[in-house]
Amino acid sequence: MTMNSKAKKKAVNRAVRAQARVAEKLLKQVHEFAEPAFRETKSAAAIAAYLAERGFTVTFPWKRIPTAFRAVRGKGRPAIGILGEYDALPNCGKDEGTWGHGCGHDLLGVGAAAGAVAAAELLSRRRGKSGQVIYYGCPAEETLAGK
Repeated sequence: MTMNSKAKKKAVNRAVRAQARVAEKLLKQVHEFAEPAFRETKSAAAIAAYLAERGFTVTFPWKRIPTAFRAVRGKGRPAIGILGEYDALPNCGKDEGTWGHGCGHDLLGVGAAAGAVAAAELLSRRRGKSGQVIYYGCPAEETLAGK
C-alpha cells in the first residue's frame, strides 16, 4: 500500500515535530558554545551524541579532522547524505572580540541533524525496503577547509 502525497507530508511533519523539543535544547547549547574553526569540540560532540542516542553509528573523527564526524543509520539504498555545520565566526558574539554564530551554523548543524533523524525514522518504517541516512558533521566551513 502506498501513501498519497498528503499522507506523506503529514508523516514527514510528524517525524520532524517529534525532534523539535530536543533539537531546540541542542540548538541552545551549540549556540552558546560558539567555537572557532577546527576547535568545535563541544558542538561536534553534542550533535554526535544526539545522533548516536537516536540509532546512528558515529565515526569520530572523520577524515583525520578532529572535529569532523560521520553518523550513519540504516544501510543500502537510497543513501541520503546531509551536511551539518557548526563553526562560529570571530567578532560575532555578544561582546566585542568574541565568537558567535553570525551565519547561523548553529541552526544549520542542529536543524540538519534533526532532519537526519526524521528521515532515518521514515526510512526505517518502510516495510521490506532498505535505505540509509548519512550525516556529515562539517567543521571549519567558514575557512573553506572543513568540507
